[in-house]
Amino acid sequence: MKSIFCKILLVSSISSLILSSCERFHNRSNVIEANQSILDTAQRYIVLSKDTSSSIKDSTPHSEIPNNTVSVDTLPNKVQGSPDALVAYAVTFEGVPYAYGKQDPVEGFDNSGFVNYVFKHFSVDVPRYTAEFAKVGRSITEDKAGPGDLILFSISDTSKKTVAHVGIITSETGLPISFIHSSSGKSRQVSITTMNTYYQKRLIGIRTLFR
Repeated sequence: MKSIFCKILLVSSISSLILSSCERFHNRSNVIEANQSILDTAQRYIVLSKDTSSSIKDSTPHSEIPNNTVSVDTLPNKVQGSPDALVAYAVTFEGVPYAYGKQDPVEGFDNSGFVNYVFKHFSVDVPRYTAEFAKVGRSITEDKAGPGDLILFSISDTSKKTVAHVGIITSETGLPISFIHSSSGKSRQVSITTMNTYYQKRLIGIRTLFR
């Protein structure tokens, strides 16, 4: 009888241990599931945050994104309009008298005043003083010269290379060079001149603001 009681007690104890283990396993399972849920939520939050951040970055206007690349179109002293338009405007002043120190289509122009006036019409700042045109735009060879390019000359003494006269080229690339300028010579007015020996000897260079 005692043996049967002991067996019953043993079975009861084992059952209790099993139930207790099951309960602990169930609770542990719940904890694992809860932790996994928290981890999943955190991952989703991280992914969402990352995607949102990328979306914000991608939607940022390009003007707000730092850019160290400088476009040639943004460089100073570069004409954004057509060279033909600039020449067409310049020739409208043909016949206006030469006037030293002046920059007025009625009273007259000196050489740099004329060029400055024409380029200013196209919102391009070029020097008012002739000698400073040596630093404008970039130098090109005679065979590359075209409409709207600047042509620079020295004074009569060809040994001196200071720019003393400036004009605007009117001829097409590849053709004999002609230019419009306000001349203090015989004509004493804004006129178009074809390159000749006199000007060829005084030529310092040609500079472009278009290419």
